[in-house]
Amino acid sequence: MTIQETAALLQTMDRVLLLTHVRPDGDTIGCACALCLALRQLGKTAWVLPNEDAHGLFTPYFEGVLAPAEFVPQFVVS
Repeated sequence: MTIQETAALLQTMDRVLLLTHVRPDGDTIGCACALCLALRQLGKTAWVLPNEDAHGLFTPYFEGVLAPAEFVPQFVVS
């Protein structure tokens, strides 16, 4: 997919759960959190899946974006 196709597809989504990889680094965490906040600015419901493998150093970046246990997504983005 091109960047434009990806952006167009994301704009059609709501109730989005964003995934990170195993032992996520700062780049992954930053991208997931930024995409989550960008989707929210578009009026979407978006959350990042909690990842127990994330180093505690990154905890502040997850503030307000980690999915609650009861969240049921319509779309999952990884």
